[in-house]
Amino acid sequence: MNQTEVRVGLDMIRSLAAQGIVFVLIAHYMSEIFQVCDDITVLRDDQNAAHLARETATLDVVVGAMLGSEAAAAKATGQHARRQIADEPL
Repeated sequence: MNQTEVRVGLDMIRSLAAQGIVFVLIAHYMSEIFQVCDDITVLRDDQNAAHLARETATLDVVVGAMLGSEAAAAKATGQHARRQIADEPL
């Protein structure tokens, strides 16, 4: 697909979404996802790694959830794990 075809397809999705039609877009192209999606769900290993509103999503958080970064996935889902750090002698 060339850029013109992609742009036409995304414009069609936006137009139909504005009419109340719901889409599920499965893509690996972050620019397309951030252009047309209202919500972003990242699946990794058949599990929901993150579910975000586009307004609050960042590329770093989405990619981190895709790659399995614990900190990024926790930030994305709002489930921040607190880790206890033991005092270690120097």
